[in-house]
Amino acid sequence: LARMAAVNPSAVSHKVTTLNQSARALEAVSQDDPAENMLRESLELDRDQSEVAQHLVALRQRQCKWPILEPGERFDVGVLTRGMSPLSAGAFTDDPLWQLALAAHYNQTDVGSPAATLTAWPQAVQDGDAPLRVGYLSSDLREHAVGYLMTEVPGLHDRSRVEVFNYYCGVDSPDAMHAHFQAASDHFRVINHLDDAAAARLMADDGIQILIDLNGYTRDARLKLVAMRPAPVIVNWLGYPGTMASPYH
Repeated sequence: LARMAAVNPSAVSHKVTTLNQSARALEAVSQDDPAENMLRESLELDRDQSEVAQHLVALRQRQCKWPILEPGERFDVGVLTRGMSPLSAGAFTDDPLWQLALAAHYNQTDVGSPAATLTAWPQAVQDGDAPLRVGYLSSDLREHAVGYLMTEVPGLHDRSRVEVFNYYCGVDSPDAMHAHFQAASDHFRVINHLDDAAAARLMADDGIQILIDLNGYTRDARLKLVAMRPAPVIVNWLGYPGTMASPYH
């Protein structure tokens, strides 16, 4: 007991944090094996870390290590399953009911329910004579796979019938593809500086009738914003090829 005097809740918490941050740094430079070992040790110390379980599963998938869900001494397969991201689930199984359940669980635990949602929208939404206001929300309207797939889409809308709004929530991108989307939109809004409530209010004030979420369960998504229901119709499309199992998409 004397030798373990320094092992206390604070020390364990610091070690878990250090392991997680070190693993994140290693993962960023594709040092997957040592990153996996650190995440595994972190999960052994505290198995109630869904984000750690999520990254551990993703790292094993990226390394093609089987079984993908390998239990530890102090955590079982259930811990890894509950922590798995929907994006990883798409590469793990083709069982649609399993994916639906996992996506619903992920939505409840990772996104949650906002304190308030928008239930009334400006009169523009009700005006049947005006062009349909369609908004695209994405972090990838730039040199990115989604950006390339989306290149022609804004220009294919009949502008007499559709008014195109793009809401950008990605990194600063001075590239030509990003400039293309700015020019091809009727309105291009950068919402990085806005919190979720302010961004949702901006969309509602713009009178968006159909909001298309191009991120889904992928990096840099603004799902807590989408959960506030900034438009009467919200669709998941293109960026995430799976079910959202959310109450608002």
